Amino acid sequence: MEAPQPVGLSALPGVRTFRSRRFRTMLAAVLWLIGATILSLLLLHQANDPAGQYAIDFGDYHVAAQRLAQGASPYAPEMLRGPVDAQGVDRYRYPPPLAQALEPLAGMDVRSAAAVWLLLQAVAVLAAVWMAARAGGARRSLETLLWCGAAATWFMPIFDTLWKGNVSGFLALAVAVAVSGGAAGGVALALATLLKLAPIVYLPGLAGGPRRPLLAAGFTALAVVGVSVVLAPSAWSDYAVVLPNLLAGRADEVSNLAPSAVAGRLGLPEAFVSFVRLAALAAVVGCCGAAFLVAHRPRGVAASVALGTAAMLLLPAALWYHYLVVLLPLAACAWPGSTGRLRGALLAGALLVVAGIAWLPAALLGGAVMLSATLLALWPRTSGAAAAGRHVGTPVTGVAPSG
Repeated sequence: MEAPQPVGLSALPGVRTFRSRRFRTMLAAVLWLIGATILSLLLLHQANDPAGQYAIDFGDYHVAAQRLAQGASPYAPEMLRGPVDAQGVDRYRYPPPLAQALEPLAGMDVRSAAAVWLLLQAVAVLAAVWMAARAGGARRSLETLLWCGAAATWFMPIFDTLWKGNVSGFLALAVAVAVSGGAAGGVALALATLLKLAPIVYLPGLAGGPRRPLLAAGFTALAVVGVSVVLAPSAWSDYAVVLPNLLAGRADEVSNLAPSAVAGRLGLPEAFVSFVRLAALAAVVGCCGAAFLVAHRPRGVAASVALGTAAMLLLPAALWYHYLVVLLPLAACAWPGSTGRLRGALLAGALLVVAGIAWLPAALLGGAVMLSATLLALWPRTSGAAAAGRHVGTPVTGVAPSG
């Protein structure tokens, strides 16, 4: 019996070439090499430019760690006085555990410490994309690794987080671990919440799913907070003052990607801008509720994490470009089991996000497209495509079910 011939788009010569694994592997390697070279050159340029804002966020973390190492508060005096705007210098605004974790780097000069931080985040991002792709059913192969590397170098929010030295790469890793399921997912989300408070919106999804991740999250939070409070009790009392000051501050920056901020910059009526903000908060509540419900379903963990991610991005009044790093591991998880149309939507959304580095509204639109396509691909099904093995955790490529 003759092998079936490719039809439709797959029959076109340029597309047909992608049926060759050797060609795909070589292409992924070339794209990763080119992307890594461009990324390295961009980072070197920013690092050598006095006005390049290299490690601008990490610099605040480093100062906070130095203060803690000297027995002082990690928070600048202005953070304790009143409303704090969304941007500014010397504004460490996270819970104390991040500054405490960075104390081993406090004795290094800021550029050397920032280089260590950059390398750790680069490894975290690559690990996040790899783990999420594997959780979605991708083969454990050189080709998979190369495509993960290529994606991580071309997705521009990753450049933004490596350049400025914030924590988005580590949040992406937490998302990937959570998508993989199990107690490790609960530990990862607990650490993410203690790193940066916004991931607390993952709690409904944890509460609605298996008990082990929820218990692991609870024990991790209690242990980390307990040790942190014993080591720096005054830092926590200061954070109780800093947090409401942050909530009361302004976030109307030109680089803010929050839907209401984008609507305001487009010159839309103030009433409509307020409505958009209320709609975003309503969407946060809806996503949290849906995450709780879907987590009960078989293989619903990945969809629950995706909903929690949507809530985490919509919750703050300020949404910065580098926050979108967390979308890449979710897309990697969704890719192996997606249809051609959903893969096209994921790719189109990612390209819009990349274009957003030049025109920010494109990043907001692209992020919405990526999240929508991801949810459609990861949503647990009981018939149709699910019966054919086209959803996360089904061994469509010889990968054992995860989570």
